[in-house]
This record gives sequence, C-alpha cells and structure tokens, in this order.
Amino acid sequence: MNRSIALLLLASVITPAIFAQEVYHGTAQIAYLKVRNSDGTYTTIRDVGTIPIKITPIDATVGTDTLDIHNLPSTLGLTKGGGGGFLGVSGYQTVYQNDTGSYFVAIDGASCLDDTVHTAAGNGKAWSIVKFGVHISDDRRTGKFLLRWRGYATYTGQLGPGVSAFSNEFFDSGFYVERNQFPATPPGQSTFLVEGDISQYPVFIVPNQTCYMASQFRTPHPLGPQFEDGEGPFTLDWNVFANNGPQIGTSQDMFWYDVPADGVYDETEVDMFDPEDGGVGAGNFAFKAQVNSGPTNVVNPFSFNWFRGTHMSGNVGSLWFDDGNYNVGRSGATPIVTEAPAQIVVESFSPTNFPTALRIDAQAKVNTVNLGMRVELWNFTTSQWVQVASGSVGTSDTTLIGFASNPGQCVQAGTSTIRAKVSFYRIGATPVFVWLASVDRIVWTITSP
Repeated sequence: MNRSIALLLLASVITPAIFAQEVYHGTAQIAYLKVRNSDGTYTTIRDVGTIPIKITPIDATVGTDTLDIHNLPSTLGLTKGGGGGFLGVSGYQTVYQNDTGSYFVAIDGASCLDDTVHTAAGNGKAWSIVKFGVHISDDRRTGKFLLRWRGYATYTGQLGPGVSAFSNEFFDSGFYVERNQFPATPPGQSTFLVEGDISQYPVFIVPNQTCYMASQFRTPHPLGPQFEDGEGPFTLDWNVFANNGPQIGTSQDMFWYDVPADGVYDETEVDMFDPEDGGVGAGNFAFKAQVNSGPTNVVNPFSFNWFRGTHMSGNVGSLWFDDGNYNVGRSGATPIVTEAPAQIVVESFSPTNFPTALRIDAQAKVNTVNLGMRVELWNFTTSQWVQVASGSVGTSDTTLIGFASNPGQCVQAGTSTIRAKVSFYRIGATPVFVWLASVDRIVWTITSP
C-alpha cells in the first residue's frame, strides 16, 4: 500500500532569505500534565500555566511523493545519528537534535510516533527547551489546537494490528496553541519550527535515554480545559520530519504512521519515506531536546512536624517512598476555625541555592470522605506560604504535584533549606469529627543550573 505525502524542501534558493529569519514570539497554555507515579497510577495536573514559544516559518515548496510501506523486521536496526552533545551559551545541553534544514510533512500526519535515543547526558534530567515542527495544512489562523505528547519506554513486537506496541508510558501532556500566533504565509507553505521553554516544569524526564515519542494534533475538549484528556478528534495540523537523521542522539530510519488516526501505534504501522525519491533518513521527527547542564535531583525531607494535629505513627523515612509506609497524623483543634486541622511541615536541603526548576510531589490518603488536601511551599524572600496545588483527597492514595513559579525564592540563602506544608481540611460534611491523614510521600524534584 502507498500513501501520499507532501515533500517540503528548504527553499531558501527561491525565496528571500529574510523570510526564513523571521521569528515570532507567543505562548502555549499547558492544558494538562499527566505524570506516572511509581506505583503505576497517574496524576493529572490541570491549569498549570503558560510557556513562552518562538515560531519560525520554514521556507519550503510543497510537492507530492509516495511513502513506501516496509514491514517491521526489515527496518529494525536501521539507525542514524551520532552521540556527543554540546553546551550552548544558555547553559543548556542538547541531548537530541534532528534539524537539518530539509523538511517533510506526512499528509494526514496528525498522529505519528518516532523513536528518539538521547545521549547519556540526558539520563534522568528534565527537558528544559524543546523544538518541534508544525504544519497547518489548510492555512487557518483561527481557533486553537491541542498538541499532545506521549512518551513510552518500551516497544514490544508480535502483538499484531490494532494493539499498541508501546508501553510503560512516563509522560502524557497537552498544550493549547492558538493558531493566530502563526504568521500568514503563502498558501501551502504553512510549516513552522516552534521552540518552547518548559524548564519550569520538570515533568518530561527520560530515565534511560530511549523515548518512543508520540506527537498528536487534536481538537480541544468541548467542555473546557477542566475536562481535558487529550482524546479529542484529530485536526489538520500535521507533524514535520527532517532529512538525513539526527545530529545528536540516534533514531532508526522509520516512524509509526497512525493512518487512519486512532492514537494506537501498532507494529504494522511502521513506515519510512521512500529513499528512491529523496526521502533518505526522513523517518525522524524534526525535534530537539535540551536539558539543563546541571543535575535533576529528587530530594527527600530530613525532618517533619505535625504543625496542626497530632502525630500518631511513622517517621521521616515514611515520607521518602511510595511504599505504603505512612506517616500518620490525627486532626486536632486550631486557634482559627478556618485553619486546616491537620498540617504536616517538612524540611530538607536543596543541592543548589539557585534552582532553575522546583517541583513538589505529595501523596496521601485519609479515612473519611469530604476532605481536601493543599500543598504549599515556603517563600523565604516574602516569608509567606505559597499554594502550588490543591484538590480532594480520597481514602486511597492521592497525589498532588505543584511547581514553584520563583524557585530561587523557595531556597533559604546560606543554609539551602527548603520547606513545604501539606494541609488537610473539610470540604463537606464528614461522618466523623476526628479523622486521620496518612502521608506516604513528600519529595522535591530540583533542577540545578
């Protein structure tokens, strides 16, 4: 079976060079961040904030070509790219890059998956700066699309058609992007490179170099952002590929072409652009990932105090792992009726006084219904608690994740102390007047410069 694609060739020789140099600035709204917990469950964070983006039009002409279908055994092992990496002037290190100046767009390519093998320098580090391609096929500049990224760790063959060959998902995220931020271009040349700064949100962490990355363009949820799950219909915004293979990191010369698009990437959908028609190595996303040159550390608390309520059982080590070993507190009296009757305060030490990103994860359960949980970070500059996450808490483990908008202010100068508070409070009538809060884990994830 053959499929049509649009072959986009860099056209600096036939269009003014100044067009390719134009850069437009905008923002993308984080629709949701879905993070896998250590027990296999997921925590979904919504209404997180925005990230700055830069949009660069790609000078290209559009033609037609064919896409050859190859079966999986014949394409496994065809790897292009190299190791290495470099430090940029911004202090970020590139761990994967495929951006050659010669670009391809797969028609109906709103849902594709590519294997990206990062350099070892990216192990366990959060992506800070990313660059990717967008093709707006019908030249619209109204409304918005949802860009959904899903990262998988494992490929399993021989599962057959209709069954996903990818598993062990470690992130699932969605970004709302307004089309009116993309400049007007000649008809059929609506292809762009987009660079985004996600350094404030250490969620996109590839633990062992390999990331099978799905990139999807979808319609936002019709009921609004509070219901967003990334499962809307696919749009006419398509993925962009770059020729010749990665310059940093490696990737096999193939990708998974999800046509008709259903979000399931089975082994029969593996494909590559026809090498006889100039598509050699074009089965790789136009993509770049940079991490901070410093490490990303998970920091455990060194001390705890039930500031409100009574400590019943557990120790500071009970807060380190998602293991069912709980630090338990009982609700108590408060001097102000509106104050949460159970509050645990934890402290530790940051590996740096100047973090570029700071994330806090809190996991707990309670023994009754109608309770809420709030996570706060202490701002040493303003001497105030800053709420970073809140939500209902259930009788089974509930995880909340928050991010510091000013991470450097959450570290005490001189001592490197960091402080967090998790509070439990009524959001409705409870069957019991005194209740228990069992905290399984409170940890920080800190990125150093």
